[in-house]
Amino acid sequence: MGRLKILAQGRSSQARARSRGKLFEAMMIQVLHHCGYSVGRILHADTAEMEIDIAGKHKSTGSPLFADCKFYETPISASKLQAFYGKYMTRWHKDKRCHGLLIALPGIDRSAREFYREHIEGNPQVTALLYEEDQVLKAISRSPGGVGPDTAAKRIPQNMGKPGKFSLLYTEKGLFWVQPIISQGKRTPNRIVIFNDNGIPVFDRSTLGYLTKLYPELDDFDNITVGITAVLQPGLFQDADEIVEVRGGSGCFEYQFPASPEYFVGRRTLLNELDSFAKELINKKTPHRGVVFEAPSGLGKSSAVLASVKHLQKMGHFAVAIDSRTASSSRFLPCIMDYILKKFGGFGGILTETDCPKSPTGFDHAVKTIFDIGKLLESHNKLLFIFFDQFENVFLLPDVLKPIKDLFLKICEKQTHLILCFSWNKDLLLSTHAFSDDLIEAVTNNSKNMILNTFSRAEIDWLLKKLSKDLDEALTKDLHSFLVEFSQGYPWLLKLLCFHVKVARESGIPQINIAGNLLSIEELFQHDLQKLSNKESASLLEIARSAPMRLSESKPIVEPQIVQNLIKQNLIVAIGSTVDVYGDIFRDYLNADILPHWDNYILGSGSENVIKAVKILHASGGTLDVSDFNKQTGLPEKLFYRIVKDMDFLGLVKIIKGNASLQIKLPSTPRDGEVVLRNYLKDRLKANRQVRRLLKTLKEKNALTIDNIAKLLETWCAYISATKQGWLTYARILEEWMDTADLALLDKKNRKLICFDPATEIRERNLLLPKRRGAKIPQIQYSPVEDIAIRLVRAIHGDGRVNWTGQSKSTIFRALATLEDLGFIVRKTSLIKVLPKGEEFVSNPDRRSLLFAQGALQLASFSRFLKILESHQVKGNTLLKLGLELCENLGTNWKNSTAETMAKIMLDWARHAKLAPGVFAEIRKGPITGWKNKEDRQMSLF
Repeated sequence: MGRLKILAQGRSSQARARSRGKLFEAMMIQVLHHCGYSVGRILHADTAEMEIDIAGKHKSTGSPLFADCKFYETPISASKLQAFYGKYMTRWHKDKRCHGLLIALPGIDRSAREFYREHIEGNPQVTALLYEEDQVLKAISRSPGGVGPDTAAKRIPQNMGKPGKFSLLYTEKGLFWVQPIISQGKRTPNRIVIFNDNGIPVFDRSTLGYLTKLYPELDDFDNITVGITAVLQPGLFQDADEIVEVRGGSGCFEYQFPASPEYFVGRRTLLNELDSFAKELINKKTPHRGVVFEAPSGLGKSSAVLASVKHLQKMGHFAVAIDSRTASSSRFLPCIMDYILKKFGGFGGILTETDCPKSPTGFDHAVKTIFDIGKLLESHNKLLFIFFDQFENVFLLPDVLKPIKDLFLKICEKQTHLILCFSWNKDLLLSTHAFSDDLIEAVTNNSKNMILNTFSRAEIDWLLKKLSKDLDEALTKDLHSFLVEFSQGYPWLLKLLCFHVKVARESGIPQINIAGNLLSIEELFQHDLQKLSNKESASLLEIARSAPMRLSESKPIVEPQIVQNLIKQNLIVAIGSTVDVYGDIFRDYLNADILPHWDNYILGSGSENVIKAVKILHASGGTLDVSDFNKQTGLPEKLFYRIVKDMDFLGLVKIIKGNASLQIKLPSTPRDGEVVLRNYLKDRLKANRQVRRLLKTLKEKNALTIDNIAKLLETWCAYISATKQGWLTYARILEEWMDTADLALLDKKNRKLICFDPATEIRERNLLLPKRRGAKIPQIQYSPVEDIAIRLVRAIHGDGRVNWTGQSKSTIFRALATLEDLGFIVRKTSLIKVLPKGEEFVSNPDRRSLLFAQGALQLASFSRFLKILESHQVKGNTLLKLGLELCENLGTNWKNSTAETMAKIMLDWARHAKLAPGVFAEIRKGPITGWKNKEDRQMSLF
């Protein structure tokens, strides 16, 4: 396909290696995000050798990931591949869901490929993938905002020659595609064209000089500078970056667009903060010259931007909201300045005809223009706010980012009356930080930062009142509650639900039946897609993959008439000559066939009912008609719909066209199925915001009462209005779920949720662990105690399940009681905590005798028995006599058989602890040589 080069500058070879290592790390993170993985932490990084080990997880399934990334000059050997496989299998044995990914650049050699095909590629039990240079190049070219080499190559006129094998230069200033050209009559490339990652040819001398310095081989080709771009430019790249303002919807429930100011709901706190900030700027009480709106998708950032623009204009200031999705080059900022000059003209008479500047032609001219305007605005106590909406779309465009960053810092330095405002989705920024960390820091440190949260209950009620008004009827209490809980306070989802309620009522469906048609977000998406033709569906998917897409760069499959049809159906939106699907969430659904995980939901159904419903679906082959499903559960319709909604949020079920389909594959055996389901729920619930907060609080306080949990939920879930009893119900349901998923321990007797640490604790649901009673006296010999200790530690390092096979309940209970007496574990009703001493005992076989002795000596009964042994260490004695002497010493009333058994156990302990004195140190049979009296003969101990 092509060649990949990682290039960096540095004063020394070590400095260059460090810079290349950072770029390599950024590239690998970018590739992993494209493959659907999030990065947790860097396990190992060697910049000199260009090797990185990364731990992460799959974004949709939560499966853990181990990635081994290597960038060598030559193909990677079989030994390196085998080393990766060994490290991966270590993790796979601990968690069978673990994915492995070897990124081998430029690739692997022949022997390594044979090993991969024989042992890895065809192994159905593991998920281990190999990415070589071609796959990495494809992943980079298909990242948001980028174009591939094919797009760039198509822009070369045929009369110039034939494209050769391209190279991708990965640098600190961004990505550059180097396309060699084989001129007519030549056999080898003699000319090149260099494109940036947007497919725009590079013609400025500073960038070309920078690249040539990094990669001197570029000097071997002709027409590397402006000459070649002068040939390419006419008819191909003459269009400058379009400037398009953010557009709002034409109705209250038009969910495909941001809310226009006249339909904007709530957010009074945000607008009040903006008021105060503007006054501070006028009165010179703040040095900040920026505003940041930050929130995940679906929380109404664009709507807040439009409302802010309208609000600031009412205050007498100047404000404009620019859609950042049309940005593609360094011309974006000068084009914005030109647009603003044309939009505001004389700025309400502030600028005279002689003051009005000419359109800026470059960055320096744009800066001078804006500062001149800023001075005039300051003299009239006016402000100019420029909002960059959907700014995350340009975070992989260094040519766009750098001028904006430089302008922002100059504005902060000059303290002019120009304010740059940004709205972005921070979740998306995490995947592009390699080029933008410094910009994020520069902006946030010098800005008024506003984080948008979910709607409050009052804001939800306001929108639902508007729905009632549009329907000309009051919402039933059940439907009102359903919409509140299903929306989880997300403005976009609430508008989507309200829209479908309107459609249902206009179709004659009674309110009482509407909830049954709104059980799944996916079904709502499918409602939008079901009328599309095959060509329209294919074009929509192509746009979603490339979004935002410039129509001039679209593939032949995206025909103009189809684009118009999709726009009419509100599935895509036009931003000038750029198109995009109507929302990030919808785009993610089209691209990955997965739904977003709403991390703010609060479950309304108990775990017992949901698990029962899962078992019903599983027993029915995984799919049931919703009405049949309801009948088999035997639940009232209202409760059933609540359960199905919770199952949808948990990713357990999909509801499509009236059918419920189970989304988790369960083993045939009930116990194994229970374990799989429990592990799935654990991963899913840990992604929930309320669960994460509760786990953090539990870690700090160790235990929470149900009243504590209810108060916390009331604070966290502002979108829900409930009585005290209602919050207690939510708290009870949540603590049951956390107990079911082994995230915490529910003490039902004391109505407490107790912190559970899987790194040191084991949940035991199949054995009722009895409390320790009576004096601490050894009850069992050493070997089963050691065996149970090993099993416990293996469970801690494995899947948390203890393998009790081969041991009776009596042996297990006695061994656990002994381990607790030794200080190796702590037992609770259904929990076993392995203490550091217990971990050390198992992990260090050569020190087990010493550690066992230290624990055993804490038992008074054992210490006394050792003294008895010492008194008989020369001649010895029978087990019965030793036991009876101990019985008398302890003041107990043992039978002879019990006394003999106790002596036998303690002597076994003494020998394993290497504390047995004299003749007791070893097992002996028969008389000791030299004893004269028959009565002094040592009896057999066993």
